[in-house]
Amino acid sequence: PSFSVRLLDRMKHVFGAEGLIFVLACHQGQLEEAIRGTYGSEIDAEAYLTKFVDLRCRLPKRSDTATTDNDFFRFARQLIRRYQLGKHEQQHGIV
Repeated sequence: PSFSVRLLDRMKHVFGAEGLIFVLACHQGQLEEAIRGTYGSEIDAEAYLTKFVDLRCRLPKRSDTATTDNDFFRFARQLIRRYQLGKHEQQHGIV
């Protein structure tokens, strides 16, 4: 647990770089417990994570393997529309 918190603390120095985007995939509850374990049970671990996270999204729970890919892509398209993520990528020829 302390390794993950130290890693976050080191990465926060890079988060502010212009044009650099990090994707952090984690189990939020476990990471919050690691933060409490490192800084004490009184810390607001969810607030602590706001130093690092600008946009949060939860992946849908897996239903069955036959529909997992379709569910994931449908979810990704919803996020792209909701947060208007496609505009920048289209302008720069990424999508």
